[in-house]
Amino acid sequence: LWKDEVVLQAFERRNELQIADSIEYFLNNLDRIAATNYSPSNDDFLQLRIPTTGVLENRILIKGSQFIFIDVGGQRSERKKWLHQFDSVSAVIFLSAISEYDQVLMEDRNVVRNMLNIIN
Repeated sequence: LWKDEVVLQAFERRNELQIADSIEYFLNNLDRIAATNYSPSNDDFLQLRIPTTGVLENRILIKGSQFIFIDVGGQRSERKKWLHQFDSVSAVIFLSAISEYDQVLMEDRNVVRNMLNIIN
């Protein structure tokens, strides 16, 4: 597939086309993945991206202190659910993929997808 001009052009414009960051990994491993005896490797699982929809909550006990991690979807339609997650919050950590700094929003191709635009 890497020899196909259309695939190469799409890959070069991946920041505009909502192409997953891991596409290069999966295309480079296509023969292995397409094999009839394929079994996913740990790297295969790590390369997957499953967008968060809704609100996911994880509770972890560390040295007697309970930490609650709340994962909220970043899509515009999910953001209205964020407000209800901030009652009694003592810290907020925003995580964003560094590879998304120049990607446009799926819902608005004129807006670059970065945390400053999402927060504002």
